[in-house]
Amino acid sequence: MASLFLKSLLIGLAVALPMGPIGVLIVRRTLVLGFTRGLEGGLGVAAADGVYAAMAAFGVTAIVCLLVEQQMWFQVIGGVALLWIGWSILRKPAPTLMATSGMSAVVFSRCRA
Repeated sequence: MASLFLKSLLIGLAVALPMGPIGVLIVRRTLVLGFTRGLEGGLGVAAADGVYAAMAAFGVTAIVCLLVEQQMWFQVIGGVALLWIGWSILRKPAPTLMATSGMSAVVFSRCRA
């Protein structure tokens, strides 16, 4: 049981290791300069990632607020587009289907399979 736990722990640590260039830089920094310098670098990277995440979240929030404010115009434009598509479909003549001999048997056999 302990062997399985250790194998699982090692696999989990291997998966959790950073694989990007910044992760390699932090691992190298830790090995060369020591644990505290590596920890400082890792915390700096985590802080930068947090700032990027906050910027993305606030940017999405601003876009959502803009879309909610302009919701009526989007509905009007979408409705007009749907009406135009429907009108253009209604104005076209219906396509004529021509059956060739033996074609219905092929279509029927494909639908049954």
